[in-house]
Amino acid sequence: MVIIKEDGTRQDIGIYVDDSDVDPCIPSIVAFAQNGELLVGEKALRQAVVNPHSTIYEVKRLMGRSYYDDPDHKFVYRVRPTLKSHSLKGVRAAVEIPCGKFRKKLVQPELISALILRHVADHAQRYFGVAVKDVVISVPAQFDDAQRKATMDAGLIAGLNPVKIVNEPTVAVFAANSLTEKLLAANDEIDNSEEEKQRHTIWAVVADIGGGTTDYALMQIQGSFYKVITTDGDKTLGGREIDIRLTEEMTRILEKKYSHFNLNSSEFQQKLRIECENAKIVLSEKQQYSLTVEYVDQGERTESLPLEHLLTRVEFEEYVSGILEAMIKPLHSLLTRAGGSITETFGQGIKAENIEDLYLVGGTSQIPKLKKLLLSYFSNVKNVRHKDPVQLVSRGAAAFGAALTGLVQVGKMPRIDAVPLPISIAVDMDDMHVIFERNRLYPCIEKRTLTTYTNNQNAIVIEVYEGEGRTADECHFLGEFELSGIPPLPKNVPEIQATFKIDTNGILSVKASYGDMVKGMKLDVYSKSGGMIGKTRDKMHLILSQLMSPSSEGQAKCELLEDATPMSVIPVKPRKSNVLKLSVDSKYDSVKMVDSSDPNALVPAIGMVTVKGLVIDYDSVTKGTNLDIVLVVDLSGSMAGVPISTMKTVILHLIDSLKENHRLGIVTYATNVFRNLELVSCTAGNMSRARDIVNDFWIMSSTNLYGGLLSGLEMAYHGGRRSRVLLFTDGHANDGKWIENDDIIREIVRETTALRSRTQAQVMLSTFGYLGKHDELLLKKLATYVGGGTYNFVNENTALASTFAKVLGDAIHTIAEKIELSITPLDKVQIVEAITNFQTRQESEKLIFEIPSTADQQSRHILLRLAVPPTTEPSIHAGLYRVELAYTNTLTEREEGYYYYF
Repeated sequence: MVIIKEDGTRQDIGIYVDDSDVDPCIPSIVAFAQNGELLVGEKALRQAVVNPHSTIYEVKRLMGRSYYDDPDHKFVYRVRPTLKSHSLKGVRAAVEIPCGKFRKKLVQPELISALILRHVADHAQRYFGVAVKDVVISVPAQFDDAQRKATMDAGLIAGLNPVKIVNEPTVAVFAANSLTEKLLAANDEIDNSEEEKQRHTIWAVVADIGGGTTDYALMQIQGSFYKVITTDGDKTLGGREIDIRLTEEMTRILEKKYSHFNLNSSEFQQKLRIECENAKIVLSEKQQYSLTVEYVDQGERTESLPLEHLLTRVEFEEYVSGILEAMIKPLHSLLTRAGGSITETFGQGIKAENIEDLYLVGGTSQIPKLKKLLLSYFSNVKNVRHKDPVQLVSRGAAAFGAALTGLVQVGKMPRIDAVPLPISIAVDMDDMHVIFERNRLYPCIEKRTLTTYTNNQNAIVIEVYEGEGRTADECHFLGEFELSGIPPLPKNVPEIQATFKIDTNGILSVKASYGDMVKGMKLDVYSKSGGMIGKTRDKMHLILSQLMSPSSEGQAKCELLEDATPMSVIPVKPRKSNVLKLSVDSKYDSVKMVDSSDPNALVPAIGMVTVKGLVIDYDSVTKGTNLDIVLVVDLSGSMAGVPISTMKTVILHLIDSLKENHRLGIVTYATNVFRNLELVSCTAGNMSRARDIVNDFWIMSSTNLYGGLLSGLEMAYHGGRRSRVLLFTDGHANDGKWIENDDIIREIVRETTALRSRTQAQVMLSTFGYLGKHDELLLKKLATYVGGGTYNFVNENTALASTFAKVLGDAIHTIAEKIELSITPLDKVQIVEAITNFQTRQESEKLIFEIPSTADQQSRHILLRLAVPPTTEPSIHAGLYRVELAYTNTLTEREEGYYYYF
């Protein structure tokens, strides 16, 4: 922590340990100790080894995050204790900690961050004897809207006034260019002349690589005039990843040396991680480090043993080389993104060799190999600035705060902030329109003229998004508002004026108006008050005050967290699916719609939830429905004559109907198994080859059904996509393993399960039996238990083609798979009964239905019996429940999720 005094002098403030030692760096760690006490900073770090499950660190990574932002759980295993995953996309991330022996509590990251900020502010207040209220808080340059709002919330929960949220790389440069020279008094003159600005332009890159993030900023410096051109980085990559990687390697090495010890306990792993972090720091200065971790043997007698390993810098760099190289990758996009704006201004692009100054900020940036990689990338660097890398950001933020007060001036105030991601709007579900490009410097303002798109339209909906996706679904939804009261006019006639403004804090506001007839409406997407509702924030501030106060006797601090985590949702737009339509019809029993003196009285109601596949124009779908089709054809003697002739006709017809995004494979069997055609895309050349194979089908002798079926399943699963395996056989096996009892079928199921565990492919098996000579029971069992498909009985020659076409047509026209629909009742509504054939499970008050794959124009229904509060409206009733729909869109092969209120 750094304070800039009114006379321009700097004062570093440290945390005092045992009233003697001073450390200006405060660990961002919070712990709920086993004795019930709340610990912050150094004290929390000291007990982390013995209390790993209740010690929270790296919480910055979860600020403003949700399940929606982290579907692959990139952050989960790096943050301890546990990120509580919610099935509802959009629910804020929370940290789960134990409270007592049998209970757990959820803590929101904003509260944890607020505890750290309050701890720092209280220390400054004790040091100076005056209250600390106004603060400048620095964040990674890659922080998006939700993360900045969450940071603002943390400051407000801590009882502080965040006057400015600043980017870490750029305030580091501000510090380096201000604090290395004389801090100017308020009445000193600053040279802001054009001549000063036209001095030699220096292109500089700030590499801010700390414990949690990798941040880069490209800056233009002209004397005391400088600004940010662009930023880039990786907010999931930092020194923490190095600690984890080194801990994994050291565990492996120590397990070899001390094979009789259990080194995977949480306590030992915490000790080892801390020691690996120390090794990382020391090896930045020295060539080797003696890594020593105390192991406590919990045998018949408790014994403490030191486990040792001499770690060299060469070993260390080898273990973490992949991470260090990943930290360099964002530099390419940093310069590429800068090309357009720089070319427009200076008539030329910017290349790595144009960089003259390199600022190394953050402890991780001091790793020698990482320095070498950076200097190798920027081969013409003249000045490498790396003095005081750990504290440079805090000094820059303090200096910037001092300058904002007007009491101290530190040269030309830089325009240090840029929009990290493009800001766009969608009007009435239309295409995206970019308002602020990425890296646009703010404060800034833009105006747009909007209009209606249908005749007599009386309102428009403006949706605001953040991100670089081409569609709204690929971007982060920030918020929306409706502007109503537009008079009835032809489409495209009304001119609606919309103003978009980002202020100095990066707070975005949107205002729209129509003449004098409609009042302007304002949406604070980046609200200065943060992202939380005021009541929620106030409640969390009260909890923080109770947590920071002296403990009541016998009361654990974690007990105060009972109300610390109300349901809080980061905005996720409830958009319409482009493949499924969800409709709900909920009606009261009109006979019982009478006023009741009992406020808790409920009346019967019914609800019908319908999921229907939309009509799809497959010719307009770019990727189409990707599908693998594997034909397994019995060429044994019993298939001679009409059966094989009919199958040839049907398969040739199938080949003619396939598109290039499909793939076809062919397996035939008799005594032996032949993979006649491995999975190939259905190009004209490949299909010509397939036709030749089919025309050359010829009948052989015995039947190795077991081998042929497994070969076809293996081909489908190894393809890694949605697949349909179509088995044509009479089911009579007389070669290989005879499928004559359920034990052999169970063996096939085990083989199939093993294949499924190694791939993401979704494979379904359908069987076809011809006339009355086939083994109907066997083919039913194979389709049901092995492939989850259908058995098809063909009684006449002409029926085979239509049956085949139906099975394959359903597969090709499937538009959604892995469909989960969940219903959560709102307020006092109760779901008395759900009437459906779908598999159903209950999680708390939520009912979750597993709906089968759905084709276009196919409907799925769920009937609900409800008990609801009385109302005077016996017709359609809104606000009964929330419906969430999650599925795999087979047209795009993407997982999608939406929610609706009904």
